[in-house]
Amino acid sequence: MSQPSILDHFATLFSFDIRPFAKQVQVKRHVKIITAGEKVDHLYYLVSGQAKIVMFHENGKRSVIDFLQSDSFVGEIELLQGTRPNKDVITMQDCQLIALPLAMIREQLLNDALFLRTLCCQLSHKALKRAEENAENGSSSFRNRLARFILAMAENDLYQVAHIDAADYLHVSYRHFLYVFHDFLEQGLLQKEGKRYFLTDLDKLHDWTHPE
Repeated sequence: MSQPSILDHFATLFSFDIRPFAKQVQVKRHVKIITAGEKVDHLYYLVSGQAKIVMFHENGKRSVIDFLQSDSFVGEIELLQGTRPNKDVITMQDCQLIALPLAMIREQLLNDALFLRTLCCQLSHKALKRAEENAENGSSSFRNRLARFILAMAENDLYQVAHIDAADYLHVSYRHFLYVFHDFLEQGLLQKEGKRYFLTDLDKLHDWTHPE
């Protein structure tokens, strides 16, 4: 018996047959999936890889406000609100996505109860995660928060977030981030291979997620 394809799994998120409209695309790292101010022509679904959501301020500074991992929709806010994005979505590594042409199926998507329920679940999960992170910022040490972040962002025990992006998202100075991250390496929680880090002591890393 053959295994279900990626599109077969994706199709279960909709009440109508989405497969004729779905196109699988490969996107290299450091590529914008969505650009602030530009019309969003496709709704994307992140099959594998990671992306970051970046906001640019009037003073020229940037802020990484969230990260997207596999099984996430990209561009759903613009679909629901009918607006242009005010943030960039940029791949952090090579990504596999499914693209849906909004010009062809926008109304079907907006009237599909099963699809909308999926979006509601994802959006509520994101809101709850961010609320929990904000609450933890004032009650946990940075070591605790970094351990939780690494565990959350690792895929198959591999962590690949750029230090500058992680420091920005976690609201700490780059210098302090490097100091604590280096301690993780010294303690044997991670092992560096090129620009990638493998989680080598999951038990200790989980222990470090708890306040001292």
